[in-house]
Amino acid sequence: AGVPVDVDEFLAKFHDRVLPAYFSYCGGCIRVLVSEGMAPGNLKKVLVLNAGSSSLKFKLFARSEDLNLSLESRGVAERIGDLKSALSFCDASGKQKNISSQLGDHQEALRTIFKELKLSASDLFAVGHRVTHGSDKIYKASRITPEVKKIIADTIPLAPLHNPVNLLGIESAEALLGSEVPQVAVFDTAFHHSIPPEAYLYAVPLKDTAERLSVRKYGYHGSSYAFLLNRAAEYFHKPKEQLNLIICHLGAGASMACIKLGKCVDTTMGMTPLEGLCMSTRSGDIDPGAVLFLVNKLGIRKTDQLLNKQSGLYGLSGFKDMREVLANVEKGDRGSELALSIFVGRVRKYLGAYLVKVNGNLDGVVFSAGIGEHSSPVRERICEGLEGFGIELSPKRNLSTKEGEISPNRSRVKVLVIPTDEEQQIAMETVSVVTGLGDG
Repeated sequence: AGVPVDVDEFLAKFHDRVLPAYFSYCGGCIRVLVSEGMAPGNLKKVLVLNAGSSSLKFKLFARSEDLNLSLESRGVAERIGDLKSALSFCDASGKQKNISSQLGDHQEALRTIFKELKLSASDLFAVGHRVTHGSDKIYKASRITPEVKKIIADTIPLAPLHNPVNLLGIESAEALLGSEVPQVAVFDTAFHHSIPPEAYLYAVPLKDTAERLSVRKYGYHGSSYAFLLNRAAEYFHKPKEQLNLIICHLGAGASMACIKLGKCVDTTMGMTPLEGLCMSTRSGDIDPGAVLFLVNKLGIRKTDQLLNKQSGLYGLSGFKDMREVLANVEKGDRGSELALSIFVGRVRKYLGAYLVKVNGNLDGVVFSAGIGEHSSPVRERICEGLEGFGIELSPKRNLSTKEGEISPNRSRVKVLVIPTDEEQQIAMETVSVVTGLGDG
C-alpha cells in the first residue's frame, strides 16, 4: 500500500495468502492488487450511492492499475415517487444528459441509472453507501451484513431523517445486484470515534441519559474530514499522524473539527447536526432553555422547523446563500451584516477553543466546502487579526487560489483551501474494506 518494504521478505511472507495476486514495484514500495477483479487489465469500477428521501445521488469511479480512482460519471435521480421524477448525469468531461422518467421507487431509480450508464453487476468491483449514523457501535467503514443493517436500523431514532433512506438505498442495491457485488457502508459519524469522553459527553446524568438513551456528541461530515486530512498530509509532506489541524467544512451545513496528531479530538456538531456553527438554515448553538421556551410557546414540531429550516443565515437575513448575504452586506442590509458577523464569530470562537486543544501547536487551518472553498471575504474575516497565533492570510493568494496555500510564506501556520470530495473518500474506503488492505 505504498509502504517501503524488503521485496523478498514481503513475497516470502505473503505469497501463500494473496493468490492469485498481482504486484507492482516502484521506488522501494509494493502495491498489491488482490483478486481477479483487481488484476491489471481487469479493473472493475466503484459505485458510490447517497440516498435521500426522494433522491438518489451517485458517482461512478474507474480504477487504474496503480489503484488510483478517477471520476467517470456522476448524477442524481430526483423526485423519486413523483410523476415528474427525472434523472440527470454527466461524464468526467462535464457532458450533461437529462432524462424525464417516472421513477416509482429507489430500486427503479437505480435500475434506470444502470440502464443509462450501460452498467451491469459484472462491471462493478463494489458499491459504497453513504450512511449518516453508525451510533457508537460502528466506528469504521464496514462490509454490509445483516448485523450491520440491523445497527443502521436500530440507530434510526438518532437519525430519523437519514438512516431510513440510507437503508433503503442499500436494500435497493442488494435487490438489483444480489450477492454478486460487495457492498460497504461508510458512516458520517465514524471519523469522530476518536473523540475522548470529556469532549463527546454532555453534563447530563451519565447512566440514565448519556448511556441508556445514547445522548452524546457524535459529529458529522466524517467522510469530508477524512478526505481533507489525507490531502492536507500531502501538502505538508508528512504522515497525518504528525499533524495538528483545524478543519473548517463551511457549506450550507457547516462544522469544524480539531485534529490532534491525526485523530479527531473534537467537532462542532453534536448529537444532531443542529449543534455548533451558524448554518444556512440551522441555528447552531442555542441555550437549551431557549429551546424549552420555544417548545412551550410553539410546540415541538414548529420548534423543530424553526431551528432546522428557518434559522441560521436565512432567519437573520432572509437569504440562505452566503453569496446573497455578502451582496446585501455591500448594500448596507442590517440583517445580512448580522448574519455574516454571527457566522464568522462562531467560527472564530471554535477556532480559539481548538487552538487550546492542541496547546497552541497548530500546523494548519483548512477551509473547504461551498463557503470555505469559494468565499475569500469570509475567509478574510475569519482570519483577521490572528497573526499573534501564527495565522495569517496573503490577500493576493486568498483572492486567487482555488486550491492550495493562502497564507504568506512567513506564516507559522499554513492556511489552506482544499476542495473536499466525500464520494471519492467513500470509494477509497470501500476498496480498502473489500480488499482488506486497510482498516476502512
